[in-house]
Amino acid sequence: MTKRSEAGFTIIELLIAMTVLATMLVIVTLAMTSIGNLYYKGVNASRVQDDTRTIANQLSQDVQLSNGVSTGSTTSGGYTILSLCTSTVRYSYIVGVQIGSSGVAHALWRDNNPNSATCSPVNITTTNPVGSTGGVELIAPHSRLTDLSVSDGSPVNPGLFTIDVAVAYGDDDLLNLVPGTINSTCKGQIGDQFCATSSITTTVVQRLRGSN
Repeated sequence: MTKRSEAGFTIIELLIAMTVLATMLVIVTLAMTSIGNLYYKGVNASRVQDDTRTIANQLSQDVQLSNGVSTGSTTSGGYTILSLCTSTVRYSYIVGVQIGSSGVAHALWRDNNPNSATCSPVNITTTNPVGSTGGVELIAPHSRLTDLSVSDGSPVNPGLFTIDVAVAYGDDDLLNLVPGTINSTCKGQIGDQFCATSSITTTVVQRLRGSN
């Protein structure tokens, strides 16, 4: 008589194998998602840090080579537009508002200062600011300027300026915004890979002295 072999997998064994395979797929998927989130977090953090350094370096050079710093402000579309001017350069900016928000085309606009005796900001809520010459936006898309200030050390240290620059990337619901300071942070919740903040405080010595 011939004896037939009926070896194979039972339904229970197949269910166990499928459960193990599904668990492994979930673990791999979670690991890949986590790696992707870390990658995007790193890219956004690097971009914000680069913007902050670029702004601080550019502003430091402008202050060093000026004979004074002045400020101004105006309003447009419900937003307060501030300005900071040296002898030849003007910075027009809005604090705490993301580029691309309703009615806001720019956050920090650097252009030539047409009148060293005054410091009136250009209207940066429009895509092409009227009356601006040689202008360029210094903040990346979906980002915002959270602080920009230049303070003179006079009368104790005349000609010594302290510069604060802070930039944040991300939507309002991802940020703990403290406009006008360097203290804005990410909330650390779901979607945190799309949030980043950076700030720099530096001091520069004015090389040119005189009236602005």
